[in-house]
Order: sequence, then structure tokens, then C-alpha cells
Amino acid sequence: MKKSYVYAKYIFDRVAALFGILIGAPLFLFAAMLVASDGRGNVIFRQLRVGRGGKFFYIYKFRTMTSVSVGFSVDKALIAESDQNVTRFGKFLRKSKLDELPQLFNVLKGDMSFVGPRPLLPDYIGVYERWEFCKFRVRPGLTGLAQVSGNGYLPIAERSYYDIYYTENACVGMDLAILAKTLILVLKGEKSRQARVHQENMLQIREKYKDCRECDIYCRNALWQVLGYASGKRMKLKISEQHVVH
Repeated sequence: MKKSYVYAKYIFDRVAALFGILIGAPLFLFAAMLVASDGRGNVIFRQLRVGRGGKFFYIYKFRTMTSVSVGFSVDKALIAESDQNVTRFGKFLRKSKLDELPQLFNVLKGDMSFVGPRPLLPDYIGVYERWEFCKFRVRPGLTGLAQVSGNGYLPIAERSYYDIYYTENACVGMDLAILAKTLILVLKGEKSRQARVHQENMLQIREKYKDCRECDIYCRNALWQVLGYASGKRMKLKISEQHVVH
């Protein structure tokens, strides 16, 4: 990944996020009014996710559920929920992706990018195989290659394959293509994807990263933070920058 691309993307993300927040202020207000009219809970929902280098951060969304006490699928990146747990306007906010608007502040802060691997819950750390931790070499995104290739319909390992493929081949052209496909998905709706990642490709990527030092660093950082949060103490870990690809 070229340094010129990395720096240009970082600057673009922050400028575009600030521009989006200013221009999208009416949409923020509209979505906030819908959530507030429900009358239950905070307007903004915060949740821990795993970001670059295996470091935890809080992701922001407009609240769409009445309760955050939900389970998760080990096989797929889906939250186990019922219609009773979705707020009155929750389905609309999710379908229109308006619930994701507050993540522009995550991009502005530098926690996220517009395009990158979608950040998942810390619960998945115990599910990942060693090679999957290499997805944490870049900042997570509002959308990503996995999201336009099947998203929640994909098994976790296949999502990780697309995430790592992105980290190896990221460029301006790929980012623009992903953003365009994301817009189409928002307008047309997401459908089940029948094509699957070829088993040979999965074996190749497992073999490629079986002795990856980066994976070990990211895994260790994430696991230490799990222990820190579990004990009620937020641990601030320093990531070895020489092993992190920006």
C-alpha cells in the first residue's frame, strides 16, 4: 500500500467527513427526531468495536433497538434480534442507512475511514482464526469490500477473506468502486449472494498468514483489551507502529 495513497486517503476521510456532517445536518436532525419520538433510551447508541491494530473504540449510531442485550451469530456477522426489539422507526433508519450517519464523527476522529473492513464486536475475537487478524492493519470503514460482496449473508471467514484482500490491494480505484456499489445497495436493497469464496483461495490465504507476526500483535492487543474491559478497567495499549501498515 503506497504511502501517498494512505496519506491522501486519511486527509480525504477527515475533510469529507466534516463536509458530510455540515451538509447532512438536516438529515442528522431528521433521524434524531425520529429516534427521540420513540421516547425510550438515548438518541445516540455507542458500542465497542475492534479497529486498526486490534484497538477498541466506540462506534456511534442512531439507536434502532429497544434493548442492547442481544446475541450474535458465530457463523455470520449478524445480530440476533427480533422485531419486538426494533424501535418504531428502527427498520426505516436501518434500510435507509440513516442510523449510520453518526459514524461520520468516527471518521472525523480518525477511528474509521469511509472504506475499509467493517468493524465487528469484540465477541468475534474468540471466533477469528489467526490469519483473520490481519484485517486490523488498516482503519475500519463505513463500508467495505465484504459489504458489497454479500455482507451479513457471508460466513465470518469469507468476510475476513474480502477484508484482507482489500488491505492487500487497496487503491483509489477500488475505493471508488466500493463506494459506488454501496450506493447501489442502499438504493436497491441488499440481496442474498450465491457466489462463494473458492476453497482454494481460503487455503492460500491461511497458508500465507500462518506465521504472520502482525496477526500475533493485533491478536494480543485485542485480547489484552478484552481482559481490561472485562475487569472494568479501560486499558490503553500502545501498538508497535513499525508493524502496523497505515
